[in-house]
Amino acid sequence: MRVSIARASNYLEGVASATRGAAGTLGSLCDQLTDWPHDKIKEAVKNLYGFCSDYPGIRHAGNPRNQRRPLDRRDSVSINVSLLALALYLCTGFDEGVVLGAGPSGPSSSLTRTATIGSDQKAGSWFNKLLRTVGLSRS
Repeated sequence: MRVSIARASNYLEGVASATRGAAGTLGSLCDQLTDWPHDKIKEAVKNLYGFCSDYPGIRHAGNPRNQRRPLDRRDSVSINVSLLALALYLCTGFDEGVVLGAGPSGPSSSLTRTATIGSDQKAGSWFNKLLRTVGLSRS
């Protein structure tokens, strides 16, 4: 479970790095983006990423005193889906109409970001299957 959450958080950081064209921490990259609909959305991304860095064994050693309980499958699913859903703010490569169940909507002129979700993932990987499940990939 920790590995899957680590991969999703690494992916989110990679998407943000590709969007900004420079490497950096996700928090600093989020601060550089200007098209957040509200500061609380930006904070949600940063807080979930902070959890991934602080919980023991996900991204770093973390802080064992902050761990309230061991992770279980619901954590892996909900945190990964949340990270992937929030990645929509950091990239292109998804069709909002498909995600919303309204059918293909065509290119979105309001998005100017350049990263693409799932572009570096193998078609059969668990990660790409999750992307397809939440409507972020059609492969």
